[in-house]
Amino acid sequence: GPSSPPPPSTSPSRTVWDASELFCGGGCRAAYFARRSTAALRRQLSDADEAVCAGCGVDCRALVRGLQAAPPGAPREALLRALAPRLADGRRGAKLLAQPTEGVCWHADHIVGVAQGGGECGVENMQVMCWACHAEKTAAEAGARAAKRRRPE
Repeated sequence: GPSSPPPPSTSPSRTVWDASELFCGGGCRAAYFARRSTAALRRQLSDADEAVCAGCGVDCRALVRGLQAAPPGAPREALLRALAPRLADGRRGAKLLAQPTEGVCWHADHIVGVAQGGGECGVENMQVMCWACHAEKTAAEAGARAAKRRRPE
């Protein structure tokens, strides 16, 4: 009679791969996931840069831990103003006070901007920037692009 198809786990279209067979090593695996997952990229970047802002040097990890340990309200705000006054104001400052996490405190910034071709990258083109430094850098880059568009070539 006719032969039966192979079980699903060995069918060529349904091969189940062991993770060790997908990557040549840990570095390749990390690079792959950094490009596929923003959470993985942030973890790698935080580990590499120790969550220290490349712009102003604030230790975002230590700041967040201090804010988490401080009682909400005036004591937490006083601590933020003492340690990183630039991060205390505005809507983002209020969010950091209400939700003191690294994800709120710092951003993963492209060293070579996306508009300059740095969008498809791994951790090697990224740096930790507190939200205030990242906002300033982004605004400066946007202003430079706008000025370039206004200049006749």
